[in-house]
Amino acid sequence: MSNDDGDKYLKLYGVLQAVFLQQDSIRKLYEIFLNVDFSPEPSSAWARIRNLRNLSTGHPIKSKGDKYCQIARITLGKNGFKILVWDKKERQNVSEDIDLHELLQSYKEEIAFHLETIHKAQIQKWGMPQE
Repeated sequence: MSNDDGDKYLKLYGVLQAVFLQQDSIRKLYEIFLNVDFSPEPSSAWARIRNLRNLSTGHPIKSKGDKYCQIARITLGKNGFKILVWDKKERQNVSEDIDLHELLQSYKEEIAFHLETIHKAQIQKWGMPQE
């Protein structure tokens, strides 16, 4: 990983945005092949990484103005970072260590399950692909 802070931020934003877009695509595939609106458990890695992206780099306005976030620049590394959140409603600062490596590993396991579910539904709907 580069020591340049700008590179670190761009890589983090890129990973979080790629996951966000992937999730939107998987939701659409659930709708197409399983005819359901996919909604992950709030404690899932899926939800945790999506919320992290929205709070830290994506849509701070979606926090309804109740939370403001800052990534502690000096902590940004290849395995994660520290996030500082001002919770306006609770009137307090909260810091959290984000183990991005662990979160992405958990997310990959969840996604493998979801993609397998979609694949099975696709085969059931359209049959096995011909070689």
